[in-house]
Amino acid sequence: MSETGTQASRGGYPPLHAPDRPEWSCLACAEPWPCRTRRGQLQELFQENLPALVSYLLRYLTEAVAELEHLGTAEIMKRFVGWCARPPETPETACPAERVDRHRPPNLGPVLRRLPSRRSL
Repeated sequence: MSETGTQASRGGYPPLHAPDRPEWSCLACAEPWPCRTRRGQLQELFQENLPALVSYLLRYLTEAVAELEHLGTAEIMKRFVGWCARPPETPETACPAERVDRHRPPNLGPVLRRLPSRRSL
């Protein structure tokens, strides 16, 4: 997996779920791209506009067919656009890189340091 998708290398931003070409694996989680997280992001972005989502993915598909010579066209079609009409995945099935530990309190230190102190009020 490439380091370009990790939070440390992206200045604390969530991992970038982009394709690592020519293997077409996810930069963040190494799943076959589009990974579960990216599919969810795309479904949210395109909402109910299925034709626009498929059109967007077909641009990638044409390049992937040329680069993933070991896979059949039908398998690549299923991978890239076969999931588009399905409902979004739940957080429990999302990419492990995106899961939040709900038992651990969030680190509010940086936020609290920016708030004015009571003495200054």
